[in-house]
Amino acid sequence: MNQAHDDSGRWFVGRTFDLSLLHVPIWLTWLAVLAMPAAWRDVETPTWVWVAVVLLIDVGHVWSSLYRTYLDPTTRRHHRAALRWTPLLCFVLCFAVAAYSDQTFWRILAYVAVYHFVKQQVGVAALYRYRHLQSHARAGRRPFDAARALARVDKLAVYAGTLGPLTVWHFTPDKRISWFIPGDFLGLDALSTTVAGLPGGEALIAVAKFGFYLLWFGSLAVWLAAHLYWGKRLGLRFPLGKMAWVFGTWINWWLGIVYFDSDLAFTLTNVVAHGVPYYGLIGLYCMRRYEAGGYPRLRLPGAGAGAAWRWAAVALFTAPILALALMEEYLWNFLLYRDYSGFFEALWQYPAQALADPLWRAAAIAFLALPQTVHYVLDGFIWKMNGSNPDLKARLFPE
Repeated sequence: MNQAHDDSGRWFVGRTFDLSLLHVPIWLTWLAVLAMPAAWRDVETPTWVWVAVVLLIDVGHVWSSLYRTYLDPTTRRHHRAALRWTPLLCFVLCFAVAAYSDQTFWRILAYVAVYHFVKQQVGVAALYRYRHLQSHARAGRRPFDAARALARVDKLAVYAGTLGPLTVWHFTPDKRISWFIPGDFLGLDALSTTVAGLPGGEALIAVAKFGFYLLWFGSLAVWLAAHLYWGKRLGLRFPLGKMAWVFGTWINWWLGIVYFDSDLAFTLTNVVAHGVPYYGLIGLYCMRRYEAGGYPRLRLPGAGAGAAWRWAAVALFTAPILALALMEEYLWNFLLYRDYSGFFEALWQYPAQALADPLWRAAAIAFLALPQTVHYVLDGFIWKMNGSNPDLKARLFPE
């Protein structure tokens, strides 16, 4: 991860890092889903896929944020109140909603998760943009003249590439995918049916569809045109990494949500595209902080120790969070839903029946959702490059 800067600014860290952790894993999921027989896509997600993708990547990446929050000395100093009060507030809110209705809890959490996933796509595009403009500023050009315009079109493209498929999802009847549980998203297809029954309703729907697709695909055309314009005007090199990220977002969300309409395909594309890049960003931050002496009590060999050291560092980094992820999912299955009891009881037999009392179930849901809900909230604090994170810019964009 201590990769030398790519002076062209076309990549965030460098070609090898970016392709290995931000792009190629996502592309491989597309190839896997496209290559599998259509009948396979219609089956329920197999246990081994759930373990490899949901448990190790999705749940694991949530726990990896510990390295940027409660285990990070700088974060503890600058976000003391957020670290202290967020778990308590999340528990109280989640308990209140879960006590009212399981379905309502998962519906609200699904929309919060969508916001979190979309914001990550926007955030990584912003990292690419800053890196690209920073490299040109060093070359004596005036790239930051274009910063605001490019920020707007980057956001437009990413929001269109994510919210477009989500809109299609909401208006598609009998959708076979779900975010957390079946029916967690609102179904708005009944609204279009009602409008179609009104005088002139069919024409109104046709106009609305045309406007939707014009906005959806037009945003991508505006994004490309803006980059061509500013590139020619200021002599900016083509930002390969950012282009791959934004195009990848469009393709990934369209394939996973609209094209395949498969729970297995959606799980693979959605989780890998979110979790693996997050692991990469956390690992990058921690490695650079360690190399700069940011963990004075941690004494490990230097990064120059070779490949063995790097693999050992990866193992030390991932083992604790994967153990926590396994423990969390065991408790979800033991106390509540028992979806994967065959897998977990092969490891540890459940000592009792699942919880039946509504209040105890609500308390268990609120407690077990804490890693996820706290992760969603704290991510809004720890990745802002402002005075509240004084060393973040130095770790992500070292001189």
